[in-house]
Amino acid sequence: MRGGQRFKCAMAAVALGLGLRANAAISLVNGGGNQSNMSATAFGGSGIIVASQTIDINTLPALPTATATQGSSTSTVNGDLSEATFKFTVSQLFLNGGGVTTGSGDIFFTTSIDTKYNSVSTFATQDLIALSPGIARSGPVGTGVTLESFLYDQTAGAFVFNDAEEGAPGDTLTTAAEAGTLLAGHIYEFTFSAGMASQLDPAGTGTVTLSFGPATPGPGPGATSVPLPPGVWSGLLMIGAAASQLRRLRECIA
Repeated sequence: MRGGQRFKCAMAAVALGLGLRANAAISLVNGGGNQSNMSATAFGGSGIIVASQTIDINTLPALPTATATQGSSTSTVNGDLSEATFKFTVSQLFLNGGGVTTGSGDIFFTTSIDTKYNSVSTFATQDLIALSPGIARSGPVGTGVTLESFLYDQTAGAFVFNDAEEGAPGDTLTTAAEAGTLLAGHIYEFTFSAGMASQLDPAGTGTVTLSFGPATPGPGPGATSVPLPPGVWSGLLMIGAAASQLRRLRECIA
């Protein structure tokens, strides 16, 4: 096989690999004041004492965990981050007098191609004393449950979405279902926070998710007033590109 032919074959193999990874467009952007991380914070017991743990996130995929326990309060955040989804699971618990807990995250990222996204967050809480007949409350009843998530386009200097919900122990909070398109080359900040402040004995669990879909293709050939859905064009373009590279690789092998 001649040198030129070997080069063409190598390029066909590289192109095929890149084509099969066309949807893998998400990457973290740290530095310049940006640092992706998630945190768990807990306040409880006597005195003003706060326990917290912050975990930096520098690569994808990542499976970080942050946990904080102080007095009767515990907060845990588990992350599952990949090029397809940023998912966070929060778990919080007060016993014997309540306290304050939060779970939060701040992720900076970009996409190399225009990419669909969708996001939704939930935080379900329970009042453990109310669920335990015969157990009396002591002290004043001051409560609060919060859930917030937002996506900010640093490049454009504008919020893509900003959702916040409030309630009390026993409530289930859910943010609006968000969907749209992320623009190639823009730097985005995805932030969430879930927390409880109570003199009851509440428990809360929830999930925060930002998922990424396939690339958004341009208009397909021969499009009319009823174009094919973007997902169809994306699939056809990927299949056509892969088939072309496979033919070149077969010629090399032959």
